[in-house]
Amino acid sequence: MIEQLIEALQQAGLDLTDEEIADALWLAERKYQEQPPKTSQSDTPTASPELQQVIEEVEQEESLPAEPAVPLFAADTLGQEETNGETADSTGLPLQVPAATALPNAIALSRALRPLLRRVASQTQYELDEEATVEQIAAQRIRLPVVKPQQERWLDLELVIEDSAMEFVWRKTVEEFQKKVLERLGAFRNLRSWRLQVSDRGALEIWPASRGKATGKPRSPRQLMHPSGRRLILLVSDCSSPLWQQRQAGGLPTLYDWLERWSHQGPTAVVQLLPERLWEKTELGYGDPVQLSALGPGVANPHLTIDGLVGWGNDGMANPLTLPVVTLDAAPMAQWAKVVAGQGNQRTPGFWFDLEQLQEYPPEEPETALGAEARINRFFASGASPITKELTRLMAAAPVSLPVVYLIRAKLLPQARPIHVAEVYRSGLLEKQPGLNQQGEPIYDFPPEVRRRLAQLSDPGQTLQVFDALTDKIAEELGEALDSFDALLSPKEEWLKKNGMVAPFAAVAMDVLKAMGGSYRLLAETVEEEIGSDTAGTVEIATSQELSFEELEFTTAQIVENGSDWPALQQETVTVAEVVLEPVLELEAFEFTSGRLEQRQSNPLLRLLPGRREVTWTLVKQRWQGRQFLESLGDGLNLEMVALAGGKFTMGSPADEEDRYNDEGPQHNVTVAAFWMGKYPVTQAQWRYVAGLTQVDIELPTDPSEFKGNDRPVERVSWHEATEFCARLAAHTGRPYRLPTEAEWEYACRAGTDTPFHFGETITPEVANHNGNYTYGDGPKGKYREKTTSVGQFDVANRFGLYDMHGNVWEWCQDHWHDDYNNAPTNSSAWLSEDEEERRVLRGGSWYYIPRVCRSATRFSIRPGGRNYNLGFRVCCSPPGL
Repeated sequence: MIEQLIEALQQAGLDLTDEEIADALWLAERKYQEQPPKTSQSDTPTASPELQQVIEEVEQEESLPAEPAVPLFAADTLGQEETNGETADSTGLPLQVPAATALPNAIALSRALRPLLRRVASQTQYELDEEATVEQIAAQRIRLPVVKPQQERWLDLELVIEDSAMEFVWRKTVEEFQKKVLERLGAFRNLRSWRLQVSDRGALEIWPASRGKATGKPRSPRQLMHPSGRRLILLVSDCSSPLWQQRQAGGLPTLYDWLERWSHQGPTAVVQLLPERLWEKTELGYGDPVQLSALGPGVANPHLTIDGLVGWGNDGMANPLTLPVVTLDAAPMAQWAKVVAGQGNQRTPGFWFDLEQLQEYPPEEPETALGAEARINRFFASGASPITKELTRLMAAAPVSLPVVYLIRAKLLPQARPIHVAEVYRSGLLEKQPGLNQQGEPIYDFPPEVRRRLAQLSDPGQTLQVFDALTDKIAEELGEALDSFDALLSPKEEWLKKNGMVAPFAAVAMDVLKAMGGSYRLLAETVEEEIGSDTAGTVEIATSQELSFEELEFTTAQIVENGSDWPALQQETVTVAEVVLEPVLELEAFEFTSGRLEQRQSNPLLRLLPGRREVTWTLVKQRWQGRQFLESLGDGLNLEMVALAGGKFTMGSPADEEDRYNDEGPQHNVTVAAFWMGKYPVTQAQWRYVAGLTQVDIELPTDPSEFKGNDRPVERVSWHEATEFCARLAAHTGRPYRLPTEAEWEYACRAGTDTPFHFGETITPEVANHNGNYTYGDGPKGKYREKTTSVGQFDVANRFGLYDMHGNVWEWCQDHWHDDYNNAPTNSSAWLSEDEEERRVLRGGSWYYIPRVCRSATRFSIRPGGRNYNLGFRVCCSPPGL
């Protein structure tokens, strides 16, 4: 049977995974139960209509048509004014960007909601009970039919979508949740969609929704209430709008009041569009977080079990509201669905509000306007995810609109999701502009000073990638061949007439280039001079030197009277700051390839056959640009130092990370200042050069390594010898070379990721040198090389442009060893103890160790005098003034 199905799918040209096939069969079974197929009159075996329909649906899902395209730059269509009674002419060719799938986990969500597929006896519909009828005729000779209640779906679903300022960000996500998940699930008797709005008189009202828009006439929220208890209400919201902030409405029911009324009639929950880590920053923060469970199916909210207590509404508490809260993620959605279905001892998160006490909270005071620097500092210290921070930097390099974000996500940040986009819009860095665009959406943009500061904090390589991506798209629509973005900085007149999107791109790009400084600013000013622009910015005086300060002590003296025949000389020691001119390092751009391991199924149909699992891991590569300076060591030998921007990251591994060690926790946030780090571990050629320099403290062996090779990492060096190397290099160059701190090393290794490896969830011997006889997770085995490899041999760096962070050699850090991260520094400084001979930290694993030990969070330690053929290091350097 399975073989026939595989053959039928192959003939249909479908490339489905085993899970997609299983979902298709499951959906076909549901549809078959609802409408039994007609008996075919042909003897030719064919797929059932239901299965064929499922196949068509899945095939259609695999090749969904592009979303209706919208203009790339909102500024081109926002606030169009009428001239002489007519709409201003917009002859420019709109730049079209199809939106990416907003809900990539639709199938997983469908699986999570399967507990709601209960069927119950109908109270109005009946069918013939054939068995009971036959038994009645046989036993009682009564030839009357016996009927029984038909089995029908258990619940009605009322999907209430709140209109809010951020609704346009979530619109596509919510639409896909309704169409791809709820409507296809087949679990509900009726499914109605509503828009929640406020009337002119301040009362809440719901409007029937069609295609995400309000239609028909407004209704009272009371219409959603039904005494049967078989009506499930889901409110889709980010819980941040003025509706949630309004706790009194002049005698009219507030949103909290309606939630309390709905929840007394049947299950009611909030589908929160923000991740759980942000809930406390929304209006949910005024409630008490609780865990909820149910003793049976379809339990109304007041009768849910809360932390072991049943019926909070009946124990004397003042007017409580118990509210389950669930996100659009499969795991929490599954837990919530099991609680609604009453399946055993399951719990789901929620909040408990005392509505009377809630009214006593004063309304939020309007936030005092902050300067650009303060707003940016607050955002980066707020705990935003690394993806959100990176998306913010990328968005700051372009005019702000959702189509631009779609393009950035598709080209430069595919791991970004609508939830990250919403975080940027909620960050306080964007300001709402007057008017609406053609889609009726609000306009947001970065204030000029915020954009310029973000441009200064961003990697120029990534900024240029944004320029290039937008230039390619504009050129495609213009039908022009543009070699570089700078062609659009001084556009041809016909380009401006043909496409209204060129001007906003040029304006933003010029502003960003000036903020980036150096040659980029010179490019912008040169263009302005060439086109005779009147908007040229003030030229700042640039020098080839930076100022830094050193303390200088000297002695002063003055002659004073002391009552004797000879005056006395009174001396005083004074400390001042001496101005020292240091040459500015010339940073050069370099290109590199980073990669992420993704699991691919070479032939998914074969996975259905016993013993046939052909899974491969594919390295998905992406080109990036970084900045570095070359420290010349003579005879063409250089030390490549990569510039790493400062930032904030979560250090350590989560408790559920596979094969973690206890010393990797607790996780904690660490703020890291900007620094430079060696692109590779120190090589044997570099070691020999520095070992030949003037001794600072101890002698250095010239050639300590077990595995010889100029480009192989130096090994068999102790911590004391690694620090002597740094001291000699610092004395030779005048720059403060040192070993990295443990926090700096992990920050550099992760490069913005939070997975076990910067490659993703696993690692293979094809991308890093480790013991390939062992695996991590679902990763494959591979070659065990039994020695070091040349640095950079695999030609795959992390997103910072650093190579060999996993495997090859252990790398020394400054820190003394501590058994866990309790009381660890949060500013990336070295964590030292009083015993200088205490063990020192090593990071990165090596060629000798299994993949588990090569994770980003893995820690190791030995005495500082220890050395073996696993131990190497790489150097760091702080910029002047830090």
